[in-house]
Parts: sequence; C-alpha cells; structure tokens
Amino acid sequence: MEVPDANSLDLDTAITIYVVFKAEGYYTGLCQGNTLISKWTTANGGTGYGALFTDNVVDYNCNAFDSTKDIFMGSAGNNNWNQGLYDYHEYIKSNIWYCAAFTQDADTQRIYLDGILKSSNFVPNNIGVNTVPLWFAKNSNGIPSFKGIIDEIKIYNRSLSRSEILSLYQSTQCTGTQIAQIESYGNRNFCEGSDVLLSIKNNIGGNYQWKKNCGSIIGANSRNYSANSSGRYSCIVTNGCGSVRSNSITLTRLDNAANTINYTGSTSFCAGDSLILQSSNITAGYTYHWYRGNISINGANSSSFAAKNPGNYQVFTTNVSTSCSRISANNIIANVNCRMSNPDRITEVIESVPNFLIYPNPNSGSFTIDFSNSEMLDSKANIFVVDMLGKAIYSDATELKSRKFSKTINLTTDFLSGLYLINISLNGKNYSSKVLLQ
Repeated sequence: MEVPDANSLDLDTAITIYVVFKAEGYYTGLCQGNTLISKWTTANGGTGYGALFTDNVVDYNCNAFDSTKDIFMGSAGNNNWNQGLYDYHEYIKSNIWYCAAFTQDADTQRIYLDGILKSSNFVPNNIGVNTVPLWFAKNSNGIPSFKGIIDEIKIYNRSLSRSEILSLYQSTQCTGTQIAQIESYGNRNFCEGSDVLLSIKNNIGGNYQWKKNCGSIIGANSRNYSANSSGRYSCIVTNGCGSVRSNSITLTRLDNAANTINYTGSTSFCAGDSLILQSSNITAGYTYHWYRGNISINGANSSSFAAKNPGNYQVFTTNVSTSCSRISANNIIANVNCRMSNPDRITEVIESVPNFLIYPNPNSGSFTIDFSNSEMLDSKANIFVVDMLGKAIYSDATELKSRKFSKTINLTTDFLSGLYLINISLNGKNYSSKVLLQ
C-alpha cells in the first residue's frame, strides 16, 4: 500500500511515528530491513522518515541474517543509521504484538516499545522533504519487505512527550489489539527447590490475577509471579479497558528430594570415636557425596557417613534421572575434644586406679603423677602419655628406689585438647589412668 506524496506528509523538523504490529516472519532481502512505513530516500544525502526492524543495526552486516537480533528503529533525514540509538537490544520476536514509537525533534531521537522509553540519543538533524510516496510494509525501493500484521499507524508533526507516548500505548489496549504477554525467566523444566519467574511483558497496568491450570492462585496479584510447581500458568489483567487473558506457559518441576542431615549421638566426641551422619534423602535413584568444609571427602558416596575428624559437614545429593542436585539445607559441626557440657561431670570420664593419682585433672599440659606399688623397689618404670589413637606424645624412664614415686610432667609439644592415657610399664605389668588436657 502507498499514499502519494503531499505537502501534509512533509515533516522537516519534528516527527512521531507510532505503529502497532505483529511480525509473522522475517524479511531476508537487502540488509534484512523489515519495513513498517517508509517515506525515505537516499536523495540529497538522505531525506524523509520511516520505521522498521532489522538485525543490521546490531552487526552492521547486510550479508549476515540473524532473526534473533532484530531491533526496532526509526529513520529520519541522513541519520537513519544512528548506532548509539540502537544499543538497547530488546529484540523483536515473531507472533507478539508490539506498540512501537520513534520520535525526532530538533536535536534528539527516541525509541519506545510498549509505552516505555528504551533509548535516546543526541542527533542534531533536519528530516528533509522529498517527493517519494509514503509506503506501508514496503522499503524505500517500493519492494514488499514485511511479513505480518500492521494494525495501526499514526504520524505526528511533532515529537510526542514520554507521557503522551504512554497514554497512547494505554489507549491502544482498548482496541483489543494488544494482549497480555507472559515471559518466563529460567528453564521451564526446573528442579524442585527452585522456581521460575513469570512476568507480564507488556506493562498495560491494572489488576493482575495469576492462574494455575483452571484455578486462581491466592495472593498472586502483581505483574510478576514466581512459580515453584508444575502446571499451566496464565494471568488475567483487568484495567479501564476491561479484562484480557494472557497466553499460557506450561512448567514442569523435576524431582529433587529435600536433603537435610540427621545425626546420632553427640557432636562432641573423643578421638577414635565417630559421629554418624545421615542424609534425610534415602530415595532410590540418588547419588551422594560428602564434604568437610569445602573439601570433597574421597570415597564418601553413601547416604550416611561416619565423621571421625572435627569440621563442618555437608552432603550433596543428585537425582540420576533428572540431573537435579542440591546441597544439604543444614550443616553439622563435629568437635573432637571430649569436653562435657557440665564441668562437674568431667570426673565421670576419668577412671580411678588404686595408688595412681594424677593432679590437677583436667589440666593444660602440666600435671603430677603419684604412684605406689609393692613391686617398685629397685625397678625401672617407663611412663608414656598416649592419645586415643595410640600415638605417644611423651615418654620417660625412671629408676625407682622405693615403693612410691612422684613425677611432674610438663608437655612442651603441641597437643590437641582431649582425653589421653597415662601408661606406666613396671616389671612386665601395665598400669593406666586417664587425663583430660584442655
């Protein structure tokens, strides 16, 4: 379609082009320019105006076609390829209605989509007049170059303000042309424990009611909704123009069972003992891997784990069929020190041996041993301080001249707080007692 040239179409200093359209394909001809309206010519260095969408303003390569990067643009005078104006990168998708606007005044060009300002740039420029016709859905050569529907076009001889563009967009909704369009952010096949953000792309305003399958979702009354379960989602938008139902989006939640750590016993235990940790997820078809701190524990690949070392433990579970994983919701801190919550009960872990006295007990590494035995006369006693793994951290030999001796021990080596054994070897016999080092 074309309109012959007329003086009323000559807009030399300012313009607004407002167009409502839906692309149903993409033009692949010269420079991939999907022309909506054109009264532009290369004559005199470029005069006139137009509006189109193209991928050429993204890559500036007329020979490279990419339908995923089509940008709405306006042209006016000799600044029709103003690169700085088209860096907003909101791409035109097929089968979606758009209300697009381009404005030019004495020094600024602006781009709007669905009532929202997307880009502006300082461009001192006269539009210029010419004698070519005003074409719809044809390029400046008169060649058809748009596949889709153009519902409405308005041309103004001035640059409309931002509020006027928004008002124009909102009034367009009442024509029934524009629908509420849902966009999803995130994979529509998502793992249990996560969600997908749904949003009404066109900000048509009003009241929102999100629906799942055929039922309304209680409390879901904003433009955005975070969905965390499977179903078919849509939204009813009600404003001064009436009510409109959005498109539907189907989401599928993949199984990814909850994962917390349970344990048996106390989280504080003696060296040589252990703390049994168990994932709450014992569902068939899952793999497990345990971590201490951020370090993977080699070979710890079952639903339970015996923690023997101090540290912060977590378990990572994976559903083999869905590849969905999750780290345990809690962590367990294991302490290897034999400390009791009630200091008065410390004596319960210290076994008394007749004629074998250690004091003070507990202590910080300096203590005295008093020992007496009828077999001690003219003997040698070997004294060892041994941790609960059987490693000696101290040893000494003492010649005995009486049936009783007293020896003070000062541990100079580094040691971990915990329970230790004092072993005395005398005439082929061994005597033991316990000491708690703090």
